[in-house]
Amino acid sequence: MAELKELQKFVENATRQIDILTTVQMTIVEYLGKKSHKFRNEVMATILSRDDFREEFTKFTQDNNEVTDAVKVEMMHINELVNEAKKMMGDDDAELDK
Repeated sequence: MAELKELQKFVENATRQIDILTTVQMTIVEYLGKKSHKFRNEVMATILSRDDFREEFTKFTQDNNEVTDAVKVEMMHINELVNEAKKMMGDDDAELDK
């Protein structure tokens, strides 16, 4: 039982530290993103280059009626660009974020 309590305490501490890092990172990204469109675009490109995140976000946009059609169309366009980039790399299964 003591091991379980230690594990629970470790998870709680790790979660708290991740929350702090997330808050700091979001503050930095928001601040710099307001100052530089290039920075904001590069952050978004980096995030959307991850297949797992992009696919999850695409599904979210398609399944959510509150997401505007413009956002849905933009995500479709981004996915098309990623697929083209993968084909240019000669590997449809390539990970662009690696």
